Amino acid sequence: MIQHHCKPSNLESYKCDLNNSLCNLKEWSSNANLVINPSKTKMMVLSTKQLSSARAIEHLNMKIAVTNENIARVPSTKLLGTYINQHLKWEDNVKYIFTSCYSILAMLHKVKNLLPFHIRKNLAQALILSKLYYNDILHH
Repeated sequence: MIQHHCKPSNLESYKCDLNNSLCNLKEWSSNANLVINPSKTKMMVLSTKQLSSARAIEHLNMKIAVTNENIARVPSTKLLGTYINQHLKWEDNVKYIFTSCYSILAMLHKVKNLLPFHIRKNLAQALILSKLYYNDILHH
């Protein structure tokens, strides 16, 4: 993950810095016999919703390229199992966790007569609580 910080007024010079960083990364990866896959590489501009609308950041044309292929700009993405969006809001992640945990609970409810309580409890801890604990650490 490449991360740069700049003021909204300096976004044009930021694009040059980011492209230079990507060129350095491409050179390093080719020296290490690694390949950057531009189709799997995503770009996101993080800002508050107010700043984004005041400076029209969402509509800003940001052409960032690796190996002469433009990197897609996305409003949200999944990073290490957690969804983040460009305004650093957690709605997408909470919805994903809720849906995932609810489907596991529904499955456990269907097998409640087939499995003893201690096995259902262990499954719930392993499949549900692990997701909640992991994301709790990230949120705080």
